[in-house]
Amino acid sequence: MSNVNLTQVSTHELSAELSRREGVKYYVYGPEDYVFIANSDGEDVGHYGPATVLINID
Repeated sequence: MSNVNLTQVSTHELSAELSRREGVKYYVYGPEDYVFIANSDGEDVGHYGPATVLINID
């Protein structure tokens, strides 16, 4: 893989590009939604939206 500098690419643009890719699950939550994410290390995060969650399953 080549080294590409993505520091000038906005988070919005990165998210939009990733959401179009095969192997990426894309979820959008509104301001009234409570999003809770937990991992196998016992860490968890909970926030009200708006939130966009991208899960790379590749």
